[in-house]
This record gives sequence, structure tokens and C-alpha cells, in this order.
Amino acid sequence: ENNIASKKEIPQKYSCEFGYINGYLNCEPFVLDSNLKEIPFVESEYLVENAEGYLEYAMFDGKIFATIDGLNWYNDKDKIVIKDLPWYTNLQSVIEKKDTVYILIRDSHDIDKDDKYYVADFKKNSFEDLEIDNYQFEFSGDDYFVFSSNSKILIYNVITKEKKIIDTLEIVSNGIYAGTAGDNHLYFIDYQLNRLVVINLNNDKVSSIDLDKNIFSSIGGISYKDGILYFDNTKYEDSTEYIELISLDINKIILEEKTIYDFVKEDRKAMEERIKKLNVDYDIDVKIKNEVITTLDGYSIVTETRNDFINRKLSCIEDVLAKFPKHFFKTLNYGNQKGLTFYIGNDIKSGNNHFYTLTSSSNNTYSIVLAESYDLDGIYNSIMSILEYDQENKKKEFFKDWNKYNPNDFSYSHRNYDYLMVEALNKGIFESAYFINIESESDASQDRQDIFAAMNNGIYIDTDYDYRKYPNIYKKMKYLRDEIIRAYPELKDSKALELK
Repeated sequence: ENNIASKKEIPQKYSCEFGYINGYLNCEPFVLDSNLKEIPFVESEYLVENAEGYLEYAMFDGKIFATIDGLNWYNDKDKIVIKDLPWYTNLQSVIEKKDTVYILIRDSHDIDKDDKYYVADFKKNSFEDLEIDNYQFEFSGDDYFVFSSNSKILIYNVITKEKKIIDTLEIVSNGIYAGTAGDNHLYFIDYQLNRLVVINLNNDKVSSIDLDKNIFSSIGGISYKDGILYFDNTKYEDSTEYIELISLDINKIILEEKTIYDFVKEDRKAMEERIKKLNVDYDIDVKIKNEVITTLDGYSIVTETRNDFINRKLSCIEDVLAKFPKHFFKTLNYGNQKGLTFYIGNDIKSGNNHFYTLTSSSNNTYSIVLAESYDLDGIYNSIMSILEYDQENKKKEFFKDWNKYNPNDFSYSHRNYDYLMVEALNKGIFESAYFINIESESDASQDRQDIFAAMNNGIYIDTDYDYRKYPNIYKKMKYLRDEIIRAYPELKDSKALELK
């Protein structure tokens, strides 16, 4: 059962960024209890004058303390000094107990060495080195600070000072965005599969709870108390920003625990089913793990083995292809060309250079290679490039009038910052913009790729980045849309070519 425990409208003066304050914007910090009722507290003049960055709160001895640097904690005129640590340390998290507060501090000043982590104790006014290497902090909860490294999780108990390492295989390999701990269990959100993953620290077994995407839409954090998980969820209704506190009673849910190996095995099977569905619905292939080619057009491709990374990329492919009619990509089977194949890799390299995506028409196949660091724009860019390859292969005319939509004095061999969208915005002269970014000025194909990506992933309605405000960019969008429809009439009603 999902329960909206409480809901609070966030006044305009609040930025609704948990744990942050913007002093120069004259924002004010506020603290909410579990019913989202505001808890009043007196700010010290020091905080008001200096809080232009990260601000963290902790409850200690019945008072709310706040810190900017993680070292000096203030409540009005009270002050607790943890330790005079060097300037390059920074606060990571806080665990509140009845008799003390534990502060996790990170030292990252030496770029040639792994980060060092310290735990400071309010009551003792002391700190200790955790002596852990190659781990990054993820979240805290109950008595634990939790870290991850590749496919391992390290749990540090602040009470017993014990460390425990769990090999999670592919369940966790890209960090944990929101998590907590309670009653000897870890809870964290797997955003790619819309589920809550639970690890039982008593037996190291894993279970999961599917989350309703309509309810758990924008989770910022999780907390645990007395068998209930609380999720803070930011929502927008009628241009108003709200915080929802969603409660989930774990005691009412029967968890089906599995060994980590069996849990990952089921994940792999589900991933293969997603790939099969893409093949059936859109007539495209998706290659993963040992199916991925290692070289293409002189580039080296590093294999991706982590399931959560692959699932994330599958989600992006699904989101993009959903805008096209089913079986549209079958039209790419023409002559010697054998359709479209996606390769999900970890990295694309040429010498010392690394790339997000690679698009090719070699080997009688249209190929799109996706690397670890990429976004939706990369897929849209690649699909636009594939459409141009296809028209060239069919010896059809495509975008013959494109240069008519550029300034008369412009040449793609000479970049001009005056024609960029950002320059037009800075000057307030929207009609001077012809190009979305500086890369768009490199060549006509890149320009069209960026326009196509912007049509699908970058129209921010009624903002300064609403492309309808830039008449010459919007003309390009309309011409690009019309040319694609002329070449592919079946795309006339496609969401990929919608213009707001």
C-alpha cells in the first residue's frame, strides 16, 4: 500500500533543494517534521551572513544545529567545534543518535590517491580514520554509513565500528542515488527498473518492491523510522511546487528474498526479454556484453558488463523508439544494408580521445554504439545521422535547401559566436540565433542532428530556452520536419516530429 502521508506547498522563496541554501538569492532555510510541519528555530547571524553554499542540519541535545563547513556547528550563539581539519575536507552525511551525532567527513585533496573518510563524534569532539580505499560514500541510515565500489557495498556501523562488505554483482555498479538503512536492512531505489531494492544484512539476501511510477515520480531521498520508509517526492501541479511525503509500511509487505546470484540471474532474463521486445516491435537489434563488436571504423569499443548500466541505456532506447511507428526502421533494410543495430558499450576510444556515441554505415549495417557517458540527445543525433545515411544509400535528395536557412555570410568552415542561441539570449536579440551550440556550426549534418535532438529533448515551453522564441532556429526545425516527412511519409504523425 502506498500512502501519501502528507503534502506541503513550497513557497516561492524556498528552492526546495534538501540540505541546500542560496544566501545570495535571499532564500531562507526551513526544517520540516514527519508531518511536513515547519519546526521553528533561531538562525545565527553567522549562518545568515555566510550560508551561500552547502548547509547541513542535525539535532543534538534538543537543539537544531546547522553547519556550512562540517566542522563548526551553530545554534544561535552556541557552537560546537569538531576538529580543526584542513580546508579540503568536506561533510558527507550525518547520523543522529540520542546521546551524540556522527559526522562523516571526506578528504579528497590528493587527486593521486583515493578519498579518505573520517567519522567525527559530537560527544567526544574527536574523529577517526575509517581506513577504506576505492569506495565512494552513497547514503546513511540507522547506525550505518554505506559506501560502494564497482559491484561491492561496504557498510560501516558507527556503534560497533565494524565494517561489512557485500558483493552485489551487477545490482549496484553505478552508485546509489537514494537510500537508507533500518532494522538491519539496506533500502535503495533502482531508478532504471522502478523498484526498491532491499538487502537483509543478517543473511545478505536480496528482495525488491516494484514502485508505481505515477506515485514515486521524483524521489529526492529516503528515511526509515519504526518499520516505515518515508520518501520525499517533489511534484508540480498548476505551476505550484509541492513536497509529498510518501510512507511505505515495510511490515505489511512480504519480501521474497533470494540469493544475490539468483536475483541477478532473474534481472538478466528480464533484460533479455526487453531486447527481444525491441526487436519484435521495431525491427532493430540490440547487442550487449560479449555480443558487442570491439572495433568499428577505426574506433575501439570497450564492453559494458554491468546490468544496471545496460538497463539504463535500454530505457533510453525504448523512450526514443516509442516516438516512431512500430516497424518503421524496417525501411532501413535496402539494397545491401541490413537494418539498424544498437551496441551498448562502456567506452568508445580513438587514441587518447573518448566519445559518447558512434554512428556508422559500415559492414552493410547501420550501427549506433552507446558508451557509458551519454544522454538522450546522443541517440536522437545518431538516428538523424542514420536517416541521412539511408537517403544517401537510396540516392535520394535530402535537405537541398538547408543552407538557405543560414545567414548569407555564414560558412560551416568558419564558426561565428554571434549566431549562437546563448549569444542571442545574452543580448536579448532572439532573431540573431541560427545555431543551438557551437558544435552545430561545424558542419550541416551536425547542425541537423542538434536540431532534431532539440525538437525531441530540449523544448522548454515558456522559458528562455523555448525554441519558438528563436525564429530562425524554429524555421530550421520546421524545414527539417517537412523534409523528413517528404522522405518518410509514414512519419507524418510521429511524436518524433512534433512541434509544439
